[in-house]
Amino acid sequence: MFANEVVHGGRFLSRAVLRRMKAVTLEKAKVFEAWEKAGRMDPVEPLHLFILLWGSTQFYADFSVMARNALGVRRLDRAHFDAAAETITHVVAKGCGIRLKEQTKPRVSGVHWPQGSRSSRSFNKA
Repeated sequence: MFANEVVHGGRFLSRAVLRRMKAVTLEKAKVFEAWEKAGRMDPVEPLHLFILLWGSTQFYADFSVMARNALGVRRLDRAHFDAAAETITHVVAKGCGIRLKEQTKPRVSGVHWPQGSRSSRSFNKA
């Protein structure tokens, strides 16, 4: 319902809800700013990074028919969402120049990464 409301312009979202959403986003943006300051990632505009993340993940819900068609499946299952999360994490981390303690590679069907690669779950250890 929320996504549908947003897609249709959010005219029923209260000012209080919009202020809260903005405040939470600005608070979370401080994490990226701290990482940049600490030299753990390249300078990236945090609000645009959030928009990129929202778009890439929301696609699987709003346009699942396209995702299913591209993947050649009738239904997206846990493995598809795990592969999507790992791929998005890898691309975003690399694109932002995030320096992790351990280099990560996504495990995507049909793609074989070098021996010893780890899943993006180690991203949380950074």
